[in-house]
Amino acid sequence: MTCSFLIAGNAVPAIKELKQLPGKNMVLWGSISLVQSLIKENLVDEYHLQLCPVLTGAGRKLFPGEARMNQLQLQAVKQYDTGLVLLQYKAGIYMQDASVL
Repeated sequence: MTCSFLIAGNAVPAIKELKQLPGKNMVLWGSISLVQSLIKENLVDEYHLQLCPVLTGAGRKLFPGEARMNQLQLQAVKQYDTGLVLLQYKAGIYMQDASVL
């Protein structure tokens, strides 16, 4: 069974509530501002990052503040014929000082 929810306003309380319900994974596509707010509340369990072979020369950071890559544990890497690479990471604990528990 697949369910979809539209959340208006601050999504953090709604996501906290949804994570307490039985079920499988939630997926978020494309909203860097939303994912940053979820990272700050330690609501992200896993990242599936797609690296595309395009250089833009600029962009926004995914991880807010002083978050460091050593907070992530690489779980899998898959390379596609198109050049796209999928990286799967298990999330660490986000803290303002970038410490890991």
